Amino acid sequence: GMRVEDLAARKIGYGLLGLAFPPLASGVLALAGIRLPFGLPVAAGLVLGGGFFFLPDLILRQDAATARASLRQATGVFLELVAMERLAAAGPSEALDRAAGIGGSPQFTRIRDALLRAELAGQPSWAGLTDLAAATGVSELGDVADIMRLAGRDGAAVYATLRARAASLRTQLLT
Repeated sequence: GMRVEDLAARKIGYGLLGLAFPPLASGVLALAGIRLPFGLPVAAGLVLGGGFFFLPDLILRQDAATARASLRQATGVFLELVAMERLAAAGPSEALDRAAGIGGSPQFTRIRDALLRAELAGQPSWAGLTDLAAATGVSELGDVADIMRLAGRDGAAVYATLRARAASLRTQLLT
């Protein structure tokens, strides 16, 4: 969810901070009467600047992994809700929309937004889930889309398939 410009600004800012800290600390030490060799703050600044430059990348990777894990958990719940809606005789698109409307979490909001984008583009709802799966790297959403595509195209009864996939996802998340 981070824009490229924001990441670049953070990288440059962190890099400059790492580059500037050792010379500033050396200046403070010089005021206190402790003289360091000239090359030490320069070398330390280059090392810290380089290290701090890559710090936003690490933070972003950790945040993305946490977001993916959270979306996978929400997908498990979403699968169960879609299965319940299908059991209640809702059509494939209707089941997806109703199930997405039940949850109030940010993950369910993303799912609702993906379904709405697909609807506004004149595509079936499961196309929105496929796009969201590709954008987030959460392949389980693509599985839901594939199952519902079968139901929409062939009229297949997918309740048991949805429940089995939800149980499989729960087991996967637990391990």
